[in-house]
Amino acid sequence: MASPTADTKSSIRSVKYRDSHQVYDVVFGSTTIKTLVTRKPEIVDSWVGCMRSRDDNINIIGLDIEWRCKSLTGDHTRPSTLQFCTVQRSPGTKYFSLDEGGGNGYKCLVFQFKDCDKVPQSIVNYLGSKSCVFVSERMTYIKDKLEEHYKLDVAYPIDINQFIKVRKPEKPTNVRNSDWDKSYLDPTQVRYACLDALMSYEEASRFISTNKGPRKVNHRLSLDGMTQYLFGVTDPEIAMEEENKEEEEEEEEEEEEDDFDVIVSDEVEDGDYDMVEEDEDFDMISHQDVYEFEYPPLK
Repeated sequence: MASPTADTKSSIRSVKYRDSHQVYDVVFGSTTIKTLVTRKPEIVDSWVGCMRSRDDNINIIGLDIEWRCKSLTGDHTRPSTLQFCTVQRSPGTKYFSLDEGGGNGYKCLVFQFKDCDKVPQSIVNYLGSKSCVFVSERMTYIKDKLEEHYKLDVAYPIDINQFIKVRKPEKPTNVRNSDWDKSYLDPTQVRYACLDALMSYEEASRFISTNKGPRKVNHRLSLDGMTQYLFGVTDPEIAMEEENKEEEEEEEEEEEEDDFDVIVSDEVEDGDYDMVEEDEDFDMISHQDVYEFEYPPLK
Protein backbone atom coordinates (compact mmCIF):
# COMPACT_ATOMS: atom_id res chain seq x y z
CA MET A 1 0.00 0.00 0.00
CA ALA A 2 1.40 3.38 -0.98
CA SER A 3 1.91 6.04 1.67
CA PRO A 4 -1.22 8.15 2.20
CA THR A 5 -1.15 11.66 0.76
CA ALA A 6 -3.39 14.68 0.93
CA ASP A 7 -5.10 13.43 -2.23
CA THR A 8 -5.85 9.96 -0.89
CA LYS A 9 -9.58 9.29 -1.02
CA SER A 10 -11.71 6.58 0.51
CA SER A 11 -15.00 5.05 -0.52
CA ILE A 12 -17.15 2.02 0.24
CA ARG A 13 -19.19 -0.39 -1.89
CA SER A 14 -21.64 -3.01 -0.69
CA VAL A 15 -20.80 -6.51 -1.95
CA LYS A 16 -23.19 -8.70 0.00
CA TYR A 17 -25.95 -7.85 2.48
CA ARG A 18 -27.43 -10.61 4.62
CA ASP A 19 -29.11 -10.68 8.00
CA SER A 20 -26.19 -12.65 9.42
CA HIS A 21 -23.37 -10.64 7.84
CA GLN A 22 -22.53 -7.87 5.42
CA VAL A 23 -19.51 -7.64 3.10
CA TYR A 24 -18.08 -4.38 1.80
CA ASP A 25 -15.19 -3.22 -0.34
CA VAL A 26 -13.61 -0.28 1.46
CA VAL A 27 -11.29 1.53 -0.95
CA PHE A 28 -8.47 3.71 0.34
CA GLY A 29 -6.42 5.19 -2.48
CA SER A 30 -5.55 2.23 -4.70
CA THR A 31 -6.06 -0.33 -1.93
CA THR A 32 -9.23 -2.36 -1.42
CA ILE A 33 -9.96 -3.78 2.02
CA LYS A 34 -12.44 -6.66 1.98
CA THR A 35 -14.52 -5.92 5.08
CA LEU A 36 -16.86 -8.31 6.87
CA VAL A 37 -19.40 -7.04 9.41
CA THR A 38 -21.16 -9.57 11.64
CA ARG A 39 -22.39 -10.38 15.12
CA LYS A 40 -22.70 -14.13 14.46
CA PRO A 41 -20.10 -16.28 16.30
CA GLU A 42 -20.01 -18.99 13.62
CA ILE A 43 -19.09 -16.45 10.93
CA VAL A 44 -16.43 -14.94 13.18
CA ASP A 45 -15.02 -18.43 13.76
CA SER A 46 -14.72 -18.98 10.01
CA TRP A 47 -13.02 -15.62 9.38
CA VAL A 48 -10.51 -16.01 12.21
CA GLY A 49 -9.74 -19.57 11.16
CA CYS A 50 -8.82 -18.39 7.68
CA MET A 51 -6.68 -15.49 8.90
CA ARG A 52 -4.63 -17.58 11.32
CA SER A 53 -1.19 -18.39 9.94
CA ARG A 54 -0.76 -21.97 8.70
CA ASP A 55 3.01 -21.92 9.16
CA ASP A 56 5.56 -20.55 11.60
CA ASN A 57 5.04 -16.96 10.51
CA ILE A 58 3.92 -14.13 12.75
CA ASN A 59 0.95 -12.00 11.74
CA ILE A 60 0.54 -8.28 12.38
CA ILE A 61 -3.06 -7.23 13.02
CA GLY A 62 -4.45 -3.73 13.34
CA LEU A 63 -6.84 -3.59 16.31
CA ASP A 64 -9.48 -1.04 17.24
CA ILE A 65 -12.86 -0.59 18.90
CA GLU A 66 -15.80 1.76 18.52
CA TRP A 67 -18.28 2.81 21.17
CA ARG A 68 -21.26 5.08 21.58
CA CYS A 69 -20.67 8.19 23.64
CA LYS A 70 -23.19 8.75 26.40
CA SER A 71 -23.00 12.47 25.81
CA LEU A 72 -21.08 15.13 23.94
CA THR A 73 -18.75 15.38 26.93
CA GLY A 74 -17.14 12.17 25.72
CA ASP A 75 -18.42 9.85 28.46
CA HIS A 76 -17.89 6.35 27.11
CA THR A 77 -19.93 3.20 27.46
CA ARG A 78 -18.73 -0.32 26.72
CA PRO A 79 -17.22 -1.09 23.28
CA SER A 80 -19.83 -1.73 20.61
CA THR A 81 -17.53 -3.14 17.93
CA LEU A 82 -14.15 -4.83 17.71
CA GLN A 83 -12.14 -4.48 14.49
CA PHE A 84 -9.26 -6.53 13.11
CA CYS A 85 -7.34 -5.60 9.96
CA THR A 86 -4.56 -7.69 8.43
CA VAL A 87 -3.22 -8.94 5.12
CA GLN A 88 -3.90 -12.49 3.96
CA ARG A 89 -1.02 -13.59 1.78
CA SER A 90 0.14 -17.11 2.73
CA PRO A 91 0.40 -19.55 -0.18
CA GLY A 92 -2.08 -22.35 0.20
CA THR A 93 -4.14 -20.51 2.78
CA LYS A 94 -7.81 -21.41 2.88
CA TYR A 95 -9.67 -18.33 1.73
CA PHE A 96 -12.73 -17.04 3.50
CA SER A 97 -15.67 -18.11 1.36
CA LEU A 98 -18.11 -15.40 2.46
CA ASP A 99 -16.15 -12.40 1.20
CA GLU A 100 -17.22 -12.74 -2.45
CA GLY A 101 -13.84 -13.00 -4.10
CA GLY A 102 -11.49 -14.15 -1.38
CA GLY A 103 -7.84 -14.38 -2.30
CA ASN A 104 -4.89 -12.59 -0.81
CA GLY A 105 -5.08 -8.96 0.21
CA TYR A 106 -6.31 -6.65 2.94
CA LYS A 107 -9.01 -8.14 5.16
CA CYS A 108 -11.01 -6.51 7.93
CA LEU A 109 -13.47 -7.94 10.44
CA VAL A 110 -15.92 -5.68 12.26
CA PHE A 111 -17.44 -7.75 15.05
CA GLN A 112 -20.57 -6.36 16.73
CA PHE A 113 -20.95 -7.14 20.42
CA LYS A 114 -24.69 -6.44 20.24
CA ASP A 115 -26.83 -9.37 21.45
CA CYS A 116 -23.64 -11.27 22.20
CA ASP A 117 -24.10 -13.34 25.37
CA LYS A 118 -20.56 -14.66 25.13
CA VAL A 119 -17.59 -13.54 23.06
CA PRO A 120 -16.72 -16.22 20.46
CA GLN A 121 -13.90 -18.47 21.63
CA SER A 122 -12.14 -17.88 18.31
CA ILE A 123 -11.70 -14.20 19.24
CA VAL A 124 -10.40 -15.16 22.68
CA ASN A 125 -7.87 -17.50 21.07
CA TYR A 126 -6.96 -14.99 18.36
CA LEU A 127 -6.18 -12.23 20.86
CA GLY A 128 -4.20 -14.68 22.97
CA SER A 129 -2.21 -16.25 20.15
CA LYS A 130 1.59 -16.14 20.24
CA SER A 131 1.62 -15.98 16.45
CA CYS A 132 -0.29 -12.67 16.39
CA VAL A 133 0.93 -9.19 17.26
CA PHE A 134 -1.87 -6.64 17.68
CA VAL A 135 -1.22 -2.95 17.08
CA SER A 136 -3.16 0.21 17.78
CA GLU A 137 -2.57 3.90 18.40
CA ARG A 138 -4.52 3.66 21.68
CA MET A 139 -3.69 0.17 22.85
CA THR A 140 -3.75 0.84 26.59
CA TYR A 141 -7.30 2.19 26.40
CA ILE A 142 -8.45 -0.68 24.18
CA LYS A 143 -6.92 -3.32 26.44
CA ASP A 144 -8.54 -1.78 29.50
CA LYS A 145 -11.98 -1.63 27.89
CA LEU A 146 -11.85 -5.16 26.51
CA GLU A 147 -10.73 -6.49 29.88
CA GLU A 148 -13.28 -4.45 31.85
CA HIS A 149 -16.35 -5.31 29.78
CA TYR A 150 -15.57 -8.64 28.10
CA LYS A 151 -12.69 -10.17 30.11
CA LEU A 152 -10.59 -10.26 26.93
CA ASP A 153 -6.81 -10.18 27.11
CA VAL A 154 -4.42 -9.16 24.32
CA ALA A 155 -1.30 -11.30 24.68
CA TYR A 156 1.04 -9.40 22.34
CA PRO A 157 -0.04 -5.73 22.15
CA ILE A 158 1.73 -2.75 20.59
CA ASP A 159 0.93 0.88 21.31
CA ILE A 160 2.35 2.21 18.04
CA ASN A 161 2.41 5.80 19.30
CA GLN A 162 5.37 4.84 21.47
CA PHE A 163 7.51 4.41 18.36
CA ILE A 164 6.06 6.56 15.59
CA LYS A 165 5.01 10.19 15.58
CA VAL A 166 1.73 10.35 13.69
CA ARG A 167 -0.20 13.55 13.05
CA LYS A 168 -3.74 12.38 12.49
CA PRO A 169 -6.63 14.74 11.65
CA GLU A 170 -9.83 14.97 13.60
CA LYS A 171 -12.33 12.29 12.70
CA PRO A 172 -15.88 13.15 11.65
CA THR A 173 -17.74 13.70 14.91
CA ASN A 174 -21.08 12.79 13.35
CA VAL A 175 -19.76 9.29 12.63
CA ARG A 176 -17.69 8.95 15.79
CA ASN A 177 -20.69 9.86 17.99
CA SER A 178 -23.22 7.85 16.01
CA ASP A 179 -25.15 4.84 17.26
CA TRP A 180 -22.65 1.97 17.17
CA ASP A 181 -25.04 -0.33 19.03
CA LYS A 182 -27.61 -0.64 16.28
CA SER A 183 -28.12 -3.98 14.59
CA TYR A 184 -26.98 -2.90 11.12
CA LEU A 185 -24.18 -0.38 10.76
CA ASP A 186 -24.36 2.29 8.08
CA PRO A 187 -21.75 2.17 5.29
CA THR A 188 -20.16 5.34 6.67
CA GLN A 189 -19.72 3.61 10.03
CA VAL A 190 -18.24 0.52 8.39
CA ARG A 191 -15.73 2.62 6.45
CA TYR A 192 -14.81 4.56 9.59
CA ALA A 193 -14.31 1.38 11.64
CA CYS A 194 -12.33 -0.33 8.88
CA LEU A 195 -9.97 2.61 8.32
CA ASP A 196 -9.31 2.92 12.06
CA ALA A 197 -7.95 -0.62 12.14
CA LEU A 198 -6.24 -0.26 8.75
CA MET A 199 -4.25 2.80 9.85
CA SER A 200 -2.93 0.97 12.91
CA TYR A 201 -1.88 -1.97 10.75
CA GLU A 202 -0.18 0.25 8.19
CA GLU A 203 1.70 2.28 10.80
CA ALA A 204 3.16 -0.83 12.39
CA SER A 205 3.89 -2.78 9.21
CA ARG A 206 5.59 0.19 7.55
CA PHE A 207 7.64 0.83 10.68
CA ILE A 208 8.77 -2.79 10.84
CA SER A 209 9.48 -2.80 7.09
CA THR A 210 11.68 0.29 7.49
CA ASN A 211 13.62 -0.86 10.52
CA LYS A 212 13.28 -4.60 10.93
CA GLY A 213 12.73 -6.09 7.49
CA PRO A 214 9.58 -7.29 5.69
CA ARG A 215 6.13 -7.01 7.16
CA LYS A 216 5.87 -10.73 7.63
CA VAL A 217 8.81 -12.16 9.52
CA ASN A 218 9.67 -15.73 8.53
CA HIS A 219 11.38 -16.71 11.74
CA ARG A 220 9.38 -16.97 14.94
CA LEU A 221 12.30 -16.17 17.23
CA SER A 222 12.93 -12.89 15.46
CA LEU A 223 9.50 -11.37 16.07
CA ASP A 224 8.99 -13.05 19.44
CA GLY A 225 12.20 -11.40 20.53
CA MET A 226 11.04 -8.09 19.13
CA THR A 227 7.72 -8.24 20.95
CA GLN A 228 9.50 -8.93 24.21
CA TYR A 229 11.96 -6.15 23.44
CA LEU A 230 9.20 -3.67 22.63
CA PHE A 231 6.49 -4.51 25.09
CA GLY A 232 8.16 -6.26 28.00
CA VAL A 233 6.42 -9.55 27.22
CA THR A 234 8.73 -12.04 28.86
CA ASP A 235 9.18 -15.51 27.44
CA PRO A 236 11.91 -17.41 29.38
CA GLU A 237 13.37 -19.10 26.30
CA ILE A 238 13.44 -15.88 24.33
CA ALA A 239 14.85 -13.95 27.26
CA MET A 240 17.69 -16.46 27.60
CA GLU A 241 18.46 -16.31 23.88
CA GLU A 242 18.51 -12.52 23.97
CA GLU A 243 20.70 -12.44 27.07
CA ASN A 244 23.24 -14.86 25.56
CA LYS A 245 23.29 -12.88 22.33
CA GLU A 246 23.92 -9.63 24.19
CA GLU A 247 26.79 -11.20 26.15
CA GLU A 248 28.40 -12.47 22.94
CA GLU A 249 28.08 -9.05 21.31
CA GLU A 250 29.65 -7.36 24.34
CA GLU A 251 32.59 -9.78 24.24
CA GLU A 252 33.08 -9.15 20.52
CA GLU A 253 33.04 -5.39 21.08
CA GLU A 254 35.66 -5.70 23.83
CA GLU A 255 37.89 -7.77 21.54
CA GLU A 256 37.53 -5.21 18.75
CA GLU A 257 38.45 -2.39 21.13
CA ASP A 258 41.55 -4.31 22.29
CA ASP A 259 42.63 -4.93 18.69
CA PHE A 260 42.14 -1.28 17.84
CA ASP A 261 44.35 -0.17 20.75
CA VAL A 262 47.18 -2.38 19.47
CA ILE A 263 46.93 -1.00 15.95
CA VAL A 264 46.92 2.68 16.84
CA SER A 265 49.85 2.28 19.24
CA ASP A 266 52.13 1.08 16.41
CA GLU A 267 53.80 3.36 13.93
CA VAL A 268 52.24 2.71 10.55
CA GLU A 269 52.41 4.45 7.22
CA ASP A 270 49.36 5.73 5.37
CA GLY A 271 47.71 2.98 3.40
CA ASP A 272 48.95 0.11 5.60
CA TYR A 273 45.46 -0.50 6.85
CA ASP A 274 41.94 0.73 6.31
CA MET A 275 39.72 1.45 9.27
CA VAL A 276 36.03 1.08 8.49
CA GLU A 277 33.64 2.60 10.96
CA GLU A 278 30.72 0.29 11.63
CA ASP A 279 27.21 1.65 11.73
CA GLU A 280 25.64 1.84 15.15
CA ASP A 281 22.96 -0.75 15.84
CA PHE A 282 19.52 0.78 15.54
CA ASP A 283 17.93 1.28 18.93
CA MET A 284 14.17 1.04 18.46
CA ILE A 285 13.31 2.13 21.99
CA SER A 286 15.35 5.31 22.26
CA HIS A 287 15.01 6.46 18.67
CA GLN A 288 11.73 8.36 18.58
CA ASP A 289 11.96 10.12 15.22
CA VAL A 290 12.31 7.17 12.87
CA TYR A 291 9.20 7.76 10.86
CA GLU A 292 6.65 10.50 10.56
CA PHE A 293 3.74 10.95 8.21
CA GLU A 294 0.33 12.56 8.17
CA TYR A 295 -2.96 10.93 7.29
CA PRO A 296 -5.50 12.84 5.21
CA PRO A 297 -8.89 13.69 6.70
CA LEU A 298 -11.70 11.21 6.15
CA LYS A 299 -14.14 12.66 3.67
